[in-house]
Amino acid sequence: MYRQSVIEMTRRSWGFVLENQSDFIRKAALPGLAWLFLAVLLAAIPNIDESLPFLSVISNVILAVFLADWFRFTLRLGPAKSPAFDLLRNPMALLKVVGRIVLRIAVVVIVASVILLPLTILFAAGTLIATGNLDDPAALDRVVSLAMPLSALVMSPLLVRFYVYYAALAAGRNDLSARDIWRWSRGRSLRLLGLLALSLGPAVLTLYIVDHIASQGLVVIPVYVLALPVVFVSLAVLASTTARAMASLVVPPVKA
Repeated sequence: MYRQSVIEMTRRSWGFVLENQSDFIRKAALPGLAWLFLAVLLAAIPNIDESLPFLSVISNVILAVFLADWFRFTLRLGPAKSPAFDLLRNPMALLKVVGRIVLRIAVVVIVASVILLPLTILFAAGTLIATGNLDDPAALDRVVSLAMPLSALVMSPLLVRFYVYYAALAAGRNDLSARDIWRWSRGRSLRLLGLLALSLGPAVLTLYIVDHIASQGLVVIPVYVLALPVVFVSLAVLASTTARAMASLVVPPVKA
């Protein structure tokens, strides 16, 4: 992991995705269309996420499944064909996989909330007291929107370790303990954060622009269609960089 810079690892991962673009298209086609449908639905119908909150969960599950699938593909732990097609033929297997992913995402959300909420409240309250805008709802929204990323940045070394832990699970390394993950991640947090930022940067920027356009009441289908390849290529690059960075941890030694 230390033989290559963050930029070099990201560049090589982009090259890997481009070299395997036919596999990428096969793997991303079904989850990409499903994600696109849900994204357009959530953006086009006001307040639908409040009445049907599970739609957002399903959208995130789709992205997580593709991320894990390409991660395993990069490590050569999975087939070239997307497992989504096989799972659709076996509803019980699909239900088990989705249930497991939803449970793990729920654990991550709960743990991240427990970690970030107190710090976010502390930052937000301090800022509001310092500025004297305690009774201004708009100021509260602005402060919280700034305090949350700041809290995530402060707690990023811990959050990165959760990401590494679930990546190891995606590779099938159920034998790794939290202590193993902590020891392996020691001294690697900044590099992993750099990989996350460079890999997901295009997707985050694209979705920010798309959400802004959607909030203006403009037509959302064309912009989400344009955002689709950016999001899934970014996820594939993230999965590939993660696989390269974690190869020494998640790939078990070959038995003689």
